[in-house]
Amino acid sequence: SLIERKKSAVEDKSNYKSKLDYQLLLNYIDFMDDKIENQMAEIKKAEDELAIKKDELIKSTADRKVIEKLKEKAKDEFNLEVGQKEQKLNDGFALFSYVRK
Repeated sequence: SLIERKKSAVEDKSNYKSKLDYQLLLNYIDFMDDKIENQMAEIKKAEDELAIKKDELIKSTADRKVIEKLKEKAKDEFNLEVGQKEQKLNDGFALFSYVRK
């Protein structure tokens, strides 16, 4: 890993031809460490956004279910009311027909 390479580079400077090579390696390792930290921050940000979107989806799904139940209840009430009106109308026709005889 980069951390191990950095540690080993710091411990053994004699493996490098010049101080410049050694410094370039340390600079590269620092650069990569920064890139890793930035990427980890981006991952954390994406995970946080994902959690928010999941919560929004759960809420939207629950809201949709409530709306569907309300629609179904309103439809049932409407059908019941229409059925009752039809029954009254039919009763009226039957009574009128009975009275005519």
